[in-house]
Parts: sequence; structure tokens; C-alpha cells
Amino acid sequence: MSDDLGAVTEETRRALAEDPRLGQLDVSITLRGRRALLTGHVVTRDRQELVAAVVAEHLPGYEI
Repeated sequence: MSDDLGAVTEETRRALAEDPRLGQLDVSITLRGRRALLTGHVVTRDRQELVAAVVAEHLPGYEI
């Protein structure tokens, strides 16, 4: 199960990096139960909300 979570986390990080609206690499994702904890640096509040939206798309059912 841990490997599955690692793969999901890496897939979600890749989505952030490849999203043309973001290209965001400086965000880490830690899964704890059904919560996704995002840490890192984003430039604006709008970008922060966009990062959360992209993560939510890839981690349905997780609290961001």
C-alpha cells in the first residue's frame, strides 16, 4: 500500500509540474490518512488555490 501511495503522490507532483498553468515543482505532497498536506513555495494566493485544485483533481476523496 505504501508503494501505491508513493506512486499516487509522484503522479500528482508530475501533474503539478506539467500543468501549463503552473509548472510548479517546489511543492511537496504528504498523504496522512485521507488528508493531503502540501508544503512548499508559491508566488501568489491564486497560484496556491490552483495548486490545491490540481491536487484535488488527482486525489479525489482527500482533504487538501
